[in-house]
Amino acid sequence: MAKLQILSDLHLESPAAYDIFEITPTAEYLALIEDIGYTKNDGLISFIRKHLPKFKVIFYVLGNHEPYHWSYAASKQTLLTLQAETEQQANGKFVLLDQTRYDLTPTVTILGCTLFSKITDVQKDYVIFGLNDFYHIEDWTVEEHVQNHEDDLKWLNTEVQKLEEEGG
Repeated sequence: MAKLQILSDLHLESPAAYDIFEITPTAEYLALIEDIGYTKNDGLISFIRKHLPKFKVIFYVLGNHEPYHWSYAASKQTLLTLQAETEQQANGKFVLLDQTRYDLTPTVTILGCTLFSKITDVQKDYVIFGLNDFYHIEDWTVEEHVQNHEDDLKWLNTEVQKLEEEGG
């Protein structure tokens, strides 16, 4: 049976701990779920590279802090570049879960996407002024946030339906 170790919200950017935080493996697969560190900081990629040999695959889901002081597009591209660099490796692969299906085994499938919170029209003004994301992420608006939520939700529901049709 495949085992998945899950870590989230490490916030290695504050205070900077990319070079001192160690992950002790308890499974052959690792999922780093949201708010691990800033993708603009080379320390995050070095941190991931340091841990790649310890796992068959490291899965990664972007959170709202990864693109701080940068953009979502640049953050995704940085992680996709790392993914491309590790594709041919037998162990130590990196997989960005961004509307991504990954069949771990014939009977275990991982579906991954950020799935931001739903923001209703009534909540928009409160969120704009109360959430730092719109000040610290380049070109990020409430409208972008809402659209990303809707896109991820649609993708996730479609993938779950496909799995049901496949007999999963």
